[in-house]
Amino acid sequence: MQADNEATVVFTMDTDWADEEMLAWAQALFRKNGLPLTIFATQPYDLMAQADDHTEFGVHPNFFATQDHRGLWRKMRRQFPRATGFRCHGLFEYAGLLTMAAEAGFTYDSNLLMFGCDRIRPFQHPSGLVRVPMFWEDDDHFNLGRPWDATVLGLARPGLKVINFHPIHLWLNTVDSAQYDYVKANGFSRGALEEARCRDKNRGTRVLAEQMIETVTHKRLKTMLLKEVVHGVACTTVGLPADRP
Repeated sequence: MQADNEATVVFTMDTDWADEEMLAWAQALFRKNGLPLTIFATQPYDLMAQADDHTEFGVHPNFFATQDHRGLWRKMRRQFPRATGFRCHGLFEYAGLLTMAAEAGFTYDSNLLMFGCDRIRPFQHPSGLVRVPMFWEDDDHFNLGRPWDATVLGLARPGLKVINFHPIHLWLNTVDSAQYDYVKANGFSRGALEEARCRDKNRGTRVLAEQMIETVTHKRLKTMLLKEVVHGVACTTVGLPADRP
């Protein structure tokens, strides 16, 4: 694990049922700059066959759609046999769900959001999972009305910063939830996607992503896949010391 005084940025993406074309387009924003990307997928993609040292696939299960939570973990394991991490759709969770995930063979999650917090550290959960909280997420940024300026994020400040984007918001260059609501109401049709796309070069989710990428590459900040953060992690253990009741 990186020292607390070192800035480390981890770019991640929740696919949220994006199609192959949109996911490939979104992935290319990071790949062309040589940046590692951890992708949490709602379903299998052909792109999974192209996973390399700069790409990791985890799972993004939707527990709002079923009451058979253990069954969905088994399905995720069958569809993604090499995945070690997960982030649930809507950050859905409860204690038993994390235990089920560990029993299904997952070793870490990034299912907590500590928006804008400094010096975030992974920690060990009683289930055995290593929990790696997020620092920032695109939809929270625009829902909170934050400025379209990456400098306010302080990416070069010491500590771990897990960044999360969604392909749909990168594609739309989303500036507010009304854009997404419009394309959702129109069945995510190609026409609606084109009509709602923000082409402003000074604001929007894609504009901010490009600013972040520029900051990371220009300042030569350390970047990693999430599984690399977890590997050999020296993290805080949740619970009482063994010699206390």
